[in-house]
Amino acid sequence: MEEKKKGVTLLAFGDSNTWGYNAKTGGRYPKEVRWTGVLETLCPGLTVLEEGLCGRTTVFGPGFLRGEDALRMWVRGNRRAGACVIMLGTNDCKSEYGADAESIASGLETCLDLLERKFPKEKILVVSPILLGDGVWREGKDPDFDAGSVKTCARLAAAYRTVCERRGHPFFAAQDYVSAALTDEEHLDGAGHAAFARALAEILREFDLI
Repeated sequence: MEEKKKGVTLLAFGDSNTWGYNAKTGGRYPKEVRWTGVLETLCPGLTVLEEGLCGRTTVFGPGFLRGEDALRMWVRGNRRAGACVIMLGTNDCKSEYGADAESIASGLETCLDLLERKFPKEKILVVSPILLGDGVWREGKDPDFDAGSVKTCARLAAAYRTVCERRGHPFFAAQDYVSAALTDEEHLDGAGHAAFARALAEILREFDLI
């Protein structure tokens, strides 16, 4: 196995799929199941700072949900990390915000502007989120989404890639490796967390982030 760098701290900034929401129980997966915990196991010496919040967006909604506002506080704090993974956008697709993929990508850029106060741009890995399932908005699932949300989410990877190519950030499309669980068509299940962690570990090594 390839030797890992030691003593690296990684900021993981995201929403419920970073927090580890379990759609079957409504609770949180234990650390050893969450992708953040699995990633630490796969990469000895790595410490992951978990900064996930259910419902978090880039710039939409009330302040406590806005990634922009949370990052303003984080960059003013004393916590240190050598690299960052940011994975937001799913909640931005909710029908109440009426945002298209380009508007969400603009919100992502606002977050990146803040992160660049702490990290070199090449140390900020942008991850476009997993796809919403076609039926995520149907009865018994999440009424905050609609059919338009599904289409918008499907366009995020291309919009984010464009941002990253222009700004010089490494990019990773989660949808290429993992899918939302059938339970709610929105969140990763335990197997999804493990698969995501494995794919992410390789990407982090490829871009020399860990």
